[in-house]
Amino acid sequence: TIIMKNIFWNDVLRYSAILGVGMGLSKIYETYELFIGGGDGIGALFVLEWFVVMILFVVLLYKFTKRHSQYYNDEQGFSFATGLAFVVTITMLTGVIVGVMEYIFISIVGYESFVEGYLSLVGYYMNLISESGLELSEDMVNQVVALQEAVRKSSAPSMLDTLFAALYNYSLIGVVLGLIIAAIVRRGAVKQINQQ
Repeated sequence: TIIMKNIFWNDVLRYSAILGVGMGLSKIYETYELFIGGGDGIGALFVLEWFVVMILFVVLLYKFTKRHSQYYNDEQGFSFATGLAFVVTITMLTGVIVGVMEYIFISIVGYESFVEGYLSLVGYYMNLISESGLELSEDMVNQVVALQEAVRKSSAPSMLDTLFAALYNYSLIGVVLGLIIAAIVRRGAVKQINQQ
């Protein structure tokens, strides 16, 4: 019905905004820490933040879907398809918000800073490998050098590139989580028996 479609879209837009801003801020923090912040490698705080944000994302997505399912009465039920569509739609719009926030952030700090940070990170890990006594084959070293040169020569991604990358990633996440969450939250319609 039209009312249920309005409720669906109102919930999707509200919950996507909440998740999108939260995940966008997390992405900005991670990008800054990893590529621009000047830290050496991936720190414990970075890993902890990533795990906490991922767990929070899944829990909120489940809670939002569970809350939305309560709009459907027992006669309607809450089908697996409706739950899956709800989760995938939320995650796709979340991806759009994250992509826009990431593009704006990289535009503000400059793509060159991002590239320098990436190359510094690769150099850091190459030094770690050489200091540990492991020897890389000449072919592996050549691949890393070629990768560094390709990154140095690369141009900044367009807004559409950044947007579609985030949309693709969050769509995949949405399908996987949607299959699980929809299976948990679904409930069949209960037929009412007329008593006379």
